[in-house]
Parts: sequence; structure tokens; C-alpha cells
Amino acid sequence: GKMVLVGNSDYVDEREVHYLRAFLGMRDALAVVGALALALALALDAPAVRMIAALAICLVLPGLGWARRLRLRDLGDTDPLDVRQLLDSLKERLPAPVEEPPRAGSTAVGATAVGATVVAFPASPGARRRRRRIGAVLGVLAALAVLAGVLFLSPALAVRDITVRGAELTDPARVESALDAYRGVPLTRISKDEVRERVGRIPQVRSIEVLLEPPHHLVVALRERVPVAAIEDDGEFVVVDSEGVELMTAGSAEEAGVPVVTGGRDVLEGERFEAIADVLAALPESVLAQLRTASAESLSSVELAFTDGRTVVWGTAEDSELKSQVLRELVEARGAGSGVETYDVSSPTRPVVR
Repeated sequence: GKMVLVGNSDYVDEREVHYLRAFLGMRDALAVVGALALALALALDAPAVRMIAALAICLVLPGLGWARRLRLRDLGDTDPLDVRQLLDSLKERLPAPVEEPPRAGSTAVGATAVGATVVAFPASPGARRRRRRIGAVLGVLAALAVLAGVLFLSPALAVRDITVRGAELTDPARVESALDAYRGVPLTRISKDEVRERVGRIPQVRSIEVLLEPPHHLVVALRERVPVAAIEDDGEFVVVDSEGVELMTAGSAEEAGVPVVTGGRDVLEGERFEAIADVLAALPESVLAQLRTASAESLSSVELAFTDGRTVVWGTAEDSELKSQVLRELVEARGAGSGVETYDVSSPTRPVVR
């Protein structure tokens, strides 16, 4: 029940003890908030969650450092200096102590019969402390439940706008159609991997970057495949990339805008197309724009044809970077109108012009 402290100036009011215990409850609550916020940040990859987690952690760290000095189990294991610093700041707002005469036949250890201050303490401080901590934890859980409802269930962060960037070969409307299912879904519930999987089914798309911009914006940045050649099929020209993936269909070779590989669709299934694609990928844009066709009777006999009839004997796909540099210099030095009909770069260190 009661503790006797000597001296009118050295008293402890029961409310001060409540203040200290409230501070400890705040410390525990901040610790719970920080742990749950950190777990939420690790589980979800969303900017809004990361911001909330960062804010919670910023509140927890200084709170833990400040409250670490207020470890109040009972007055017996409290650091007097730490408690005294806090009590001194609160003393002016507290009423004067109530003095009671000591009971007959009983004197507290270290107390005097005159000028003693008797302070009443709760009958069960441990139980009250546990109740406050349980209440603080329940309050934090309730706050987190409300926060989770706002983040994951309410329309506060629901997707309203979808933006597609980097679409040149791809129809933006097709991408938006693939993402229509996300309209009205909170950003915190959107999986970037799922978005990549949905948009990645579009053949023109090689990879995408997904950006979730609170409060209502979903941004998809496309990295498209690069057209390198076209194949003729039933009067149409199918544009493909270096892996043979069909990107678009053109009505003419000029509309396709890339060299036409002879051999039809069958050439896409063999190693010859891989060799041709490697050669075309190594060519500088200034040369590539002048080509009409590319062919390969075998892996060691890749040939190119310019739109004006000049030809290039390339040979194998080996040393394509060096061969492309040599061909560019030859074309710049002896280009159209020079009378050259064939550039032979099959041996790049000893090119031949005929």
C-alpha cells in the first residue's frame, strides 16, 4: 500500500507514477506498430506501404530511445536520477503533498515522525501495468485494422487512371484492355509480377516496368522488341525480331521497313535465321536502311542485297561486329554510283570490292 518518503520537498504523487507507466505503454505500442509496419513493408511492394512503414519506423526509433530510460517495474528498481529528472519537470503542475502523522507504533525505515509524506500507491501495480499494456496493444491492433481497411479495401487508393508509355509497335488500347481488371482495385493489392505477366502476353512487348503512383495512377512503361527482318507469306510481309517473334504485318516490303529474308516462314525454324539475325543486328543503321533482302543458303554463306542491286558477301556470322565496321567504311568510300557491284567482307581483314 503506502510508502513514506522523508522531506516535504521529496514527495512522489500517484499521478506521476501513472505518467511513467503511460510512457512505458507508449513505448510498447510503438514497438508493436514498428514491427507490424516493417512486416507489411516486406510483404508488399507498394510505395504507399513503404511510406507508411518509414513513418512508423521514424516514430518508433526515437520513442524507444526516449522510453528506454523509463523502465518502471516498481520504485525499487527505477533509476532515481532518471525518474527525478522527469518528476522535477512535472512538480510545478502537481498539488502540494498531503501530510499524515505516522501511525502509533510504526515508523518506516529511514522516516522521521515529523514532516513525513505518505503517498498511496495502487494495490496491485503489476496487474494495472499489464492491463495498460494489453489495452495499448489492442488499441494499436485496432488502429492497424482500420489502416489495413483503408489501404486494402477502401477506394482511397483505388486505380482510376492507367498510362502506357513507350508504345510504338504496340497498340496502347490493347495494353489498357489487358489491365482493365485492375480499375477500382487498391494499389496495395496489385502485384507487379501479375501485371508483367498480363502485358507480357502481347507479342511486341519484351519487358515492362510497373509504377504504382498513389493515390490512383497505374503506369506501365514498355520495352518493345526490335524489328530486324520481314518474311513474305501469302503476299504479306510479316515483321519479326531477332528471335523470330512476329510483331506486325505489312502490305509491302517498303511498309515493313526492314530487310526481307528469303525462304518464307520455314526459314524461321532453322539456324539459318539465327545467323541472318545476328548479322542484321550488327549492321549500322546507315547500312541497314539501304538493304532490300538477306539470305543464307547455309550457315557459312550469308548474303545481303542493297535496294539498288549491290550485294554483300558476308560469309559466317562470326566477327560480325568487325565485318559491319569494314562494310560501313567501304560503303561510305565507294557507295552508290561508284561502279561497285559486290562487297566481300567474308574475310574482314582482307575485304574485296568488285
